[in-house]
Amino acid sequence: MLLDDLRLIVGKCDTDIFGLRDRAMLLLGFAITVRRAKLAGLRLQNITGC
Repeated sequence: MLLDDLRLIVGKCDTDIFGLRDRAMLLLGFAITVRRAKLAGLRLQNITGC
């Protein structure tokens, strides 16, 4: 996926809580180049510094 593709997809996300969640997951996955399965298994307790 290229940056322009990501911008297009993120721009299609809704502005409700689920859209914000989806946008955050897309941007996080792109930034750390992680596989979908790793993002799907991510839980709040796995995140430090919150």
